[in-house]
This record gives sequence, structure tokens and C-alpha cells, in this order.
Amino acid sequence: MVSRRPIRSFADGIREKSHYCLEQYLGTYVSAGKLDARWLSLFSRMRKRREDSQYSFSPAPLPDEIESVLDLTEQFIDRMERLVSER
Repeated sequence: MVSRRPIRSFADGIREKSHYCLEQYLGTYVSAGKLDARWLSLFSRMRKRREDSQYSFSPAPLPDEIESVLDLTEQFIDRMERLVSER
């Protein structure tokens, strides 16, 4: 089951204000050895692609490109849900 509810605040009192801030926050889990760096890298790549798509004149992603990341996105959400439950 994939959760569609956005994470706005965290158990330790941190409030997410931007995707960049969330990326930095996830980096603390990587540094602490609680999260594999590949998840942070994936989040960073997808954040940059989203920003490029919304804020630049580059072409919109093609359906095949979108489809190629859907499985990874579901895996990412599953991992984040496990991370939250491990706290």
C-alpha cells in the first residue's frame, strides 16, 4: 500500500519546508547509517528532475520516462514508511 499523505512534520520536531530541506534531512539518516545512500541519491535526482520540469524550458518527461521511475518511487515510499516506523 502506498501512502499519498505528505510528510509535514517529523517525530523529532523538524518541519519540512521544501523538497531541498527534506533532502538534507534524509542526509542525516544516511550519515547516521540508518538509510542507504541510494535512497538519498534517488530522491535528489527526482527532485532535480521535477524542478527542471516545472521551472525550466526543458521538455516535459515522456510517458516512458515516467513509467520507468514508478517502481522505484513505490520502493522509495515503502522504505520511508519503514524508516518512520523504526523510530
